[in-house]
Amino acid sequence: MERLEEMRTFVGVAEAGRITRAADRLGIAKSAVSRRLVDLEERLRVAVPLSFGLNHLGPVIAAFLRTYPGIEFDQDLNDRQVDPVAEGFDLAVRIAELEDCTLIARRPAPVRHGVGASPAYLAEQGTPHSPVELADHHCLIYTNAPIPSAWAYTDSTGQQGSEQVRARLRANSGDCLGQAAEARHGIVLKRSF
Repeated sequence: MERLEEMRTFVGVAEAGRITRAADRLGIAKSAVSRRLVDLEERLRVAVPLSFGLNHLGPVIAAFLRTYPGIEFDQDLNDRQVDPVAEGFDLAVRIAELEDCTLIARRPAPVRHGVGASPAYLAEQGTPHSPVELADHHCLIYTNAPIPSAWAYTDSTGQQGSEQVRARLRANSGDCLGQAAEARHGIVLKRSF
């Protein structure tokens, strides 16, 4: 019986030694890869929507540049849909449905949509209480949306629909439309991340 326990202990020690050696080799490999990444001197081209890039990516890019000082970061801040392959981008952050199934995509965060207006606009024009009432209001339309003047919604029962709205202002910049809404020019459909 003691001999069996000694054998179990020996096998356990031998297995632990093998695992320790494998972990050491993995640590050495990770360290080598990290050093190679830090030593890289390449240009990284990234396409990012304007508002998202300005409002959310600054600290991430700063940390990346500190970690990889040899990387030249070329950021294209533009709301238009790009073709990453044809236009030579290494990475594209898009807020849209992925149409090209040959690309690899990850969802980094949920995107919510909401309708908003300034209190002054609502005091002057009234507050819409249903999507149908948007037809009676000045709307600020984001032109890079797939169907810009059709605002999609989900009602309180979970039913989805869309409402055609008329434009007071059209623009391809969410920031521009947000400023127009704050200046009481109409109602805007905005994204939040």
